[in-house]
Amino acid sequence: MLKKNRKWLFLLPLLLLLVLVIFFRTLPKEVETVRAERRDVEDYITEDGTLSFGDSYSVISELSAPVKAVLVSEGQEVSPGTELFQLDETDYIYQRDQQRAELSSLEAQLQKAELDPLMTASPEEYIGNLKSQLESADAALSALEKDYRAAESLFQSGDISETDREKARAAYEKAKSDAETARARYDRSSQSLRELEKQGISGKKLNEQFYGADRAALQSKIDALNAALSQLDEKIGKASIRANRAGIITALPIRDLSVISAGQEAVRIKGSGEAYVSAKVLSSVAPLLHIGDPVDVKLKLRGSEEHFEGEIAEIRGYAEKGVSALGSDEYRVELRVSLKDSSALSGRDGYGLTLRLRSYEGKNVLTIPAEAVFEENEKHFAYVLQSGRAQKRELSLSYEAGGNAVIESGIEEGEELIRDAGAKGIRDGVRLRGKQKSQGEKEKGKGTEK
Repeated sequence: MLKKNRKWLFLLPLLLLLVLVIFFRTLPKEVETVRAERRDVEDYITEDGTLSFGDSYSVISELSAPVKAVLVSEGQEVSPGTELFQLDETDYIYQRDQQRAELSSLEAQLQKAELDPLMTASPEEYIGNLKSQLESADAALSALEKDYRAAESLFQSGDISETDREKARAAYEKAKSDAETARARYDRSSQSLRELEKQGISGKKLNEQFYGADRAALQSKIDALNAALSQLDEKIGKASIRANRAGIITALPIRDLSVISAGQEAVRIKGSGEAYVSAKVLSSVAPLLHIGDPVDVKLKLRGSEEHFEGEIAEIRGYAEKGVSALGSDEYRVELRVSLKDSSALSGRDGYGLTLRLRSYEGKNVLTIPAEAVFEENEKHFAYVLQSGRAQKRELSLSYEAGGNAVIESGIEEGEELIRDAGAKGIRDGVRLRGKQKSQGEKEKGKGTEK
């Protein structure tokens, strides 16, 4: 009997321990909870920017020509109308003179073409005259080509001047143009006559159509030459380049060139005007920003900081591809921030600044802590505590950042949620006991910026 009592005395503590384990395991787990509440929410991003007192713009050469003179220096202030540089327009003047001579020749041919129907008996006789003109032009070209080749050799040996060589070249070029024009007229007229004869046209009607086509072709070429001469006159006028706005010369690429090409940068000018800050933000952030939004602008100096008020004045409508600090592709949108008082920034053109941009502002919006939200299959969920059990609830979010999730639908104001959705043992339907803590109290402990 005594042995039996000792056995029970030994088992009793184990039984009590088992009962306690079962009891505590059946108790609901205590978790920290929070209620969905309405509040004002703001979120901010920071970006680096650059201070500027005006746009930079490049003066691009519209001519390909030797550089005659550079009339400004780097760092010089210029005003609208200041002459920047001059180009040698000799080649363009020569082209203009050649085309003017060709134009005079074509106008004379047109006048002759208007008289030829009266002075010739037939198109065949007219074409015969054109052939004679072509033969004469070819003979003149052959002779002047020999003269030009001889002049080139004499110039290379130093026996004649460059001026004499250029005169020989000009005579050769004119003869070449005259021969090409004569050949074109002869070929065109011969072709026109053959086509009219194929169509069975003869007599007076043949003459009318033949001479009319020749005059029309000449007039068309005259019109084209007049247009080309107008363009050459315009180019010659661009040999002297002037500034079109006030600013400071920041670069002079033309200074190191003897010949510049059309489309090449010649001068870079930094405009003068109101101060602004330019920055680039990620394309995913740009839609959250709006023109007129306030911006805190910070200039960090050694041992101190200066703050300035600004607002977004412009957001570009396109993104530029770049590379992130991690080496991956990213797209950024340029924006400009105007400053309310930039007098203290005078003389700091090009300084780096830090911008604090408001990316979200919500008034009286329904919020829960971001840690209460979790994702599954690209959907958002939270655990709502109902009747002592966790209930998995799908959510629709309108914004999530800065430790807050702004709820669009799925939860009502005042509902109690499990603060840490990722805590161990939390799942749908599990029994829980909530220990509430307000959102503001938690954020105060974290020091969350608002």
